Order: sequence, then C-alpha cells, then structure tokens
Amino acid sequence: MLQLVSYPAIALEVAEEERAALDACEERGIGLLRELIDNLRAHPAQNAAQVIERWSSKPEGKWLEKLLQDEQIVADAVAAAGELHGALGELAHRVVLGRLKALEEKSRSTRLEPGEFAEYQRLMSNLGPAMRAAGSNGIWRLESCQIELRALLIEPPLSCVIETST
Repeated sequence: MLQLVSYPAIALEVAEEERAALDACEERGIGLLRELIDNLRAHPAQNAAQVIERWSSKPEGKWLEKLLQDEQIVADAVAAAGELHGALGELAHRVVLGRLKALEEKSRSTRLEPGEFAEYQRLMSNLGPAMRAAGSNGIWRLESCQIELRALLIEPPLSCVIETST
C-alpha cells in the first residue's frame, strides 16, 4: 500500500486480472487496498500529498498518513510498481491456494460437482509444476498420473500417488 500512496500513478499499471483477484481475497486491509486502487484509477493523483488530502476526511486517511511517516519510502516508481505487482501476485496466489484447499476438503466428504472439478483442474494447472510438486499448504500432491473426472469424483486410480502435507 505504501507503494500506491508514494507513487499513485502506478495504480494505472494494475492489470484487470490483478485487481479482480483482490475481490476474492479476505486478507486484512484488502478492502482499503481495493478502494485505494479503484480511487486512484478513476481519479489519478500526482503525488502522495494529493492522496493524503483526498483521504483526509476518512478514518483510513490517518492510517495512510502514518504509513508514509513510519515506512521507508521506495526509491522510485519503477521499483514501487515492481513491489506492488509482486504483492498483488502473492495475494492472488493465496486466494488460489485457499480455493484449492476448500475444494480439497469438500472432496474428502462428498463428490465434487463437475464445475467444481473443472475449477480444481484449472487452478492446479495454473499453479505450475513447482507448486504442485511442493504440495504447499495442504494441497494434494498428484504425481505420475493423469487425473480424470471419475478419479476425483469416485476414487483415485491405483497408479496415482496421493500425499497430503501436514
């Protein structure tokens, strides 16, 4: 958030996908981040002083002002944009992991609906091989097998090694 307050123009660089991913995120402070991005996209500001002035009548305004005073300001807009994109990517990743975990937990007690299974497959394929191999955050590690719809809805094929992280 410091990056946006310090270099408000970088809000225009936030991709639609990055912004949309925030809607599913429940992390603390995300509401303010969403509102700040939306506000700066709709009404661009030139500098931090304009952002603070715009938010001065809101309770969050004092917090944003304190953030500027307490935190080390990022060196330049390019670095700030890089940090912002990294943070947004991490938040989107957490949303994906949370949804995968919810689908995994549901699959333990009941069959996944075909739409849910398709969503699970899409999310797993988007994670990439490194994350699947790591089995991060309790997500099933599925190795050396091709998963079919029947596999998760009924039972895994015998050729599939399924492990869960603890």
